[in-house]
Amino acid sequence: MKKYMIVLSIFPILIWSMILLTEMVDFDLPLVIKAVIIVFGFLYLPLVWLMQRYRLTRLYRTSPYLTEPLSGFITNDKLHLENKLGQCDLPWTVFIRYMENDDMVLLYQSPIIFQLLAKEFFVSQENWERAKREIITNIQSKRA
Repeated sequence: MKKYMIVLSIFPILIWSMILLTEMVDFDLPLVIKAVIIVFGFLYLPLVWLMQRYRLTRLYRTSPYLTEPLSGFITNDKLHLENKLGQCDLPWTVFIRYMENDDMVLLYQSPIIFQLLAKEFFVSQENWERAKREIITNIQSKRA
């Protein structure tokens, strides 16, 4: 992963420095090479986005945990999750924060590890609203 990040940071710097360098000194690159440098400079961000999308899609397809249907329930003490691979009881004290919107709740166990609870996880809109209230109440009360 570190090699990937180094390449991502060095590549645009290299491309744009080559463009600036050729403009500042009296060294003139052939027009074809300048065109290639400029094209790669503009294609950099879309290529990074496509590479990340490919890696995430591949990760999702190869992970049995992510592709299996998930069920569970919420109590005052814990979040219980299960699928055909196993089950898990997560007490509210393991969550350090939450983020919510109309369609999902992210329950953070660390700055980069979270559980996603989507609206589709619940049977009805009423259950979804009640679960969101309980999640917020439980996490706030356990942190205090």
